[in-house]
Amino acid sequence: MFELPQAWKIYAMQSAGDVSLSTWGFFVLSNLAWIAYAIRNKLKLLIFIYSLYMVIEIAIVIGIILYS
Repeated sequence: MFELPQAWKIYAMQSAGDVSLSTWGFFVLSNLAWIAYAIRNKLKLLIFIYSLYMVIEIAIVIGIILYS
């Protein structure tokens, strides 16, 4: 869960100058692929886990956009 400290830092410091939007955007896209895979194979636990990751990563992307 390396995402939580990153999100905390962005919002606590209100700064995202040292964080790459393209990297975190890629993480969001890769999670979409995992969620699609989990839905296709009816893997409820993976759907849940990757949905949580998606929420955190979208929060990071929003933080990067707001504070860059």
